[in-house]
Amino acid sequence: MSLPKDMLGRFEYTNESENSDKFWQIKPHPEGYLAEWGRNGRPPQASKVYTESEAHKKIGEKMSKGYQKVGAIPGRHVQIFPIKKASKPRAKRNTAASILGQIDFYEELRKSIGGK
Repeated sequence: MSLPKDMLGRFEYTNESENSDKFWQIKPHPEGYLAEWGRNGRPPQASKVYTESEAHKKIGEKMSKGYQKVGAIPGRHVQIFPIKKASKPRAKRNTAASILGQIDFYEELRKSIGGK
């Protein structure tokens, strides 16, 4: 006996308040069922082969945690990577030139108000 095909596939969990955007996918494997997981938009970071009963239990655990089924994965190896979300721009780093410019500015300011 094997798992029904509608149980196999890709599951995703997204929760902005937890900064979670991850996937878990399961497909047939010669030794059982291959599960791969990681962050959306990136290749799988880890994988594990499960027996049929372990795979059935793991699918239930993922669904109870809030993972949503988003697609089927055929028996052959297919990787599905959604487009990565744009990240927030980083703050501009202070370069040596900008730091020296700030020092010059504050020295001129101090002189203009009568400081030594």
